[in-house]
Amino acid sequence: MSQLGLIPARSVSEADCRSRTPVRTCSVPEPPARTSAMPPARVPTARATWTVQDMTLRAMVIPTYAIVLAIVTSVMTCLLGLLFLLIKEERPTGWVQVTVHGPDFTHTTQVPVSRQEMVMDVYSRVDYARSLSAAAQA
Repeated sequence: MSQLGLIPARSVSEADCRSRTPVRTCSVPEPPARTSAMPPARVPTARATWTVQDMTLRAMVIPTYAIVLAIVTSVMTCLLGLLFLLIKEERPTGWVQVTVHGPDFTHTTQVPVSRQEMVMDVYSRVDYARSLSAAAQA
């Protein structure tokens, strides 16, 4: 959640986070918080609506290893190594936009991403926040 710029209402102390090995688990409140803290205000978790929008561009690039292999093998195999330059890799660039709507409140943050795994990570974090909102409504 910290990568999204969101701070849970019941977070542990900073010293507590440093003493634990996986720092990511420090930002998850136990039990789920009743409010979500954003930079400008606090919103009741039950009344928060989370939206996520993928604003990335997918670029086809030649990976670094293919360039190195093309240079090394083209000298040894009479330019047949240049076939390695046909290797293409899809790489997302841009950001994922996360918005939280509440009563008289809207907060938007943009998370920069450079790999598809990072995009999926943001989506899963927003899904977790949505599940906390749904649990607070029940």
